[in-house]
Amino acid sequence: MIERLHLPAGDADIRDLARLLVDAVESGAAVSFLAPLPLERAEAWWRRTLSASDPRAIFLVARDTEGIAGTVQLHPAWAPNQPHRAEIAKLLVHRRTRRAGLGTQLMRTVEDAARAAGFTLLTLDAKRGEAAERLYRRLGWTHAGTIPRYALDTDGRTPHAAVIFYKELTGGMERSTGWEAVAREFAEHRAKSTIGVATVRAWAQSIPKGGSILDLGCGSGVPISEALMDEGLAVYGVEAAPSLAAAFRSRFPTAPIACEAAEESALFGRTFDGALAWGLMFLLPADTQRHVIHRVARALNSGGRFLFTAPAQAFTWPDISTGRTSVSLGADTYKAVIAEAGLVLVSEYDDEGDNHYFDAARPATGRV
Repeated sequence: MIERLHLPAGDADIRDLARLLVDAVESGAAVSFLAPLPLERAEAWWRRTLSASDPRAIFLVARDTEGIAGTVQLHPAWAPNQPHRAEIAKLLVHRRTRRAGLGTQLMRTVEDAARAAGFTLLTLDAKRGEAAERLYRRLGWTHAGTIPRYALDTDGRTPHAAVIFYKELTGGMERSTGWEAVAREFAEHRAKSTIGVATVRAWAQSIPKGGSILDLGCGSGVPISEALMDEGLAVYGVEAAPSLAAAFRSRFPTAPIACEAAEESALFGRTFDGALAWGLMFLLPADTQRHVIHRVARALNSGGRFLFTAPAQAFTWPDISTGRTSVSLGADTYKAVIAEAGLVLVSEYDDEGDNHYFDAARPATGRV
């Protein structure tokens, strides 16, 4: 789960961040420090960095069952003539979670957060030849140049070159499928609407009390996530639009929320008693919809349920809020994908707003 670190940070988070920094140095990462790095010194550095940061700075952390597993920072440029620019720093991923895509998710999330904050140009540097350099190139960052003998390796003796990158954020909120631009209006509209609430509450009766629900495209959490919580369920939200994810976190501070694209969510690394995609599926490209259904199937516990909305007819149309193309695969195709994913279609039904639902379940025996 990726979330924004709330300041001032607590002692437990400071200690986790310090351990993460020590782990990076021990593994040879070029993150400003030499080995060995005492834990106490790492803690002191984090306390100074957080307390002295610009009010507009962004610190993201990724948590797993053992604590903070990854982090990245965004620092606004100090110069008065560069209000549009920010620097990305200290992308750290613990060795226990490397090669699982967490670095990519952290970078995409911080880029989206930067867009939402109004920044249009980001810069960073990386040690030449390391995995971080390859990651930034894959994510579309532009190589601006290389500085030889820029810094020393963690052994304190071997110099290395630094590769300088930049990225212009002029393309809008791609990861949120256009919803960041209309986040405030959407949240206000949904807060006044009860469409779908009764249907979701009825579906929630199929989930064991206290069960866990993955809510994909949860928005601000009102009214759907809130209804699930009222039914005694533990909701894990996924929302790509930073403003909506922040609204969810503010309203439900104890509920986990990941600001990331549904199809790439790190929360698919755990399992759930149910999953919900209300008003999301048809906003995604056709292939991505198929991918999400398969990922949900693998993340469901035995007997787990998956409820999503999409028109029964196969057609495309411009979304009224974002203007982007929405795609319904149609009932026949959705049923086929559900079966391919190893799920069983339990039922189809409509709510008072004429939203069409597909209610599927994972068989009670075996894994998908």
